[in-house]
Amino acid sequence: MKKSKVIIISLLGILLFVPFMTSARAQTTAANVSLTEGDYYNWELSLYWGATKDAWDVDNMTAHFAEAFGHGSSNVSAAFASWEYYWNVPPQAGMPYWINEIGPVNATTGEQDINITTGYTHTWGYGYMGVDNVWGNETHTTVNNTADLAEAWSNGSLLTTPNWIAYVFNSVIISPDVNWTEMAEICDAGLKWGLLNDSLDYNLTVSALTNGISIFMPANEFGNNSRSITLSSTYYANGFLSHYTFMYGNDMLLEVWLEDDVDPVVTVAPIDATVANNYTGESLSWTATDADPGLYTIWVNTTEVASDIAWTSATPVVYNIPDGLGTGIHTYRINYEDYQGNSASDTVLFTVGAPVGEEEEEEEEETPPPPAIPGFEPLIIIGTGAIATIGLISIIKKRK
Repeated sequence: MKKSKVIIISLLGILLFVPFMTSARAQTTAANVSLTEGDYYNWELSLYWGATKDAWDVDNMTAHFAEAFGHGSSNVSAAFASWEYYWNVPPQAGMPYWINEIGPVNATTGEQDINITTGYTHTWGYGYMGVDNVWGNETHTTVNNTADLAEAWSNGSLLTTPNWIAYVFNSVIISPDVNWTEMAEICDAGLKWGLLNDSLDYNLTVSALTNGISIFMPANEFGNNSRSITLSSTYYANGFLSHYTFMYGNDMLLEVWLEDDVDPVVTVAPIDATVANNYTGESLSWTATDADPGLYTIWVNTTEVASDIAWTSATPVVYNIPDGLGTGIHTYRINYEDYQGNSASDTVLFTVGAPVGEEEEEEEEETPPPPAIPGFEPLIIIGTGAIATIGLISIIKKRK
């Protein structure tokens, strides 16, 4: 009986560890792209009406792009038409991606299927971005080499309209190992062959960027374009689309970027300093990091001394303090802003001392002796004291 009790107690003790022994399904991380099941990302689309769009329409460039790249309902004008009846303040729309399930890597091809949910969002004139339409689940195949990606991009044709680049999974999330020099060479040759095959006398050049690709069409050499056309797509180091821009001349026609609500981080900042009045060659240096840096501004007290200057992540911003600032405290403040308006700032106090020889020195003054009491002379005191002493001695002797 006693033995049975011991066994039962032992079994109950083991049961206490059962919750810790059960295994939960781990979230799967993709091999070809930087994704994990459960991730969420959103790319925003901004379209700019006005003189640039008017010039594009006057030149009938939508028709030329459709002729060259096979645009249909997803061409550039359709992108504008999709949103012009809503709110014209950018960003007009967003393209959300939910990562549902990541499949195994194909041992032969290296490809990997990823199941996602996507859709689109509107601002609807109130600056609020809510999901308006979810299209449901879709499965996309990711590739792990540059040549296959170029093929998935139709040799770069994918970059010729935001409706293609923003809604095609293989354009917003790609392998971080793309060789952009090779990619540019493949796309350049492919696009030029396509134009030649269609007997189109259009001129374009595809070039590699530091972390992306660019298509350039000179003015008057791509249909009826009165301005040059530049399409650029840049990526973060992890392979996510950072920024897509569609320029007509020097003006932005439209753009797509990855939503980001993270402020820049000031990693290096100067300390408060005090210098002599005759200082020379002083400077301040700050360094900040951000995935999508924008512009910085510097103030001294309340005056802007450097306004809206582009900055690079992890690269110092140096401000040379002019010689000859007046005596006192000068407050320097820098504000870093990234492309999406997130910001970070730092303040430094720069104190200039007073000129030598003009300091307010406290001179030691001799304390004058107290005024003499009238008739209070040293010799009189001594004489009076001597007479009093002699008299006292005489009285003592008589008493004896």
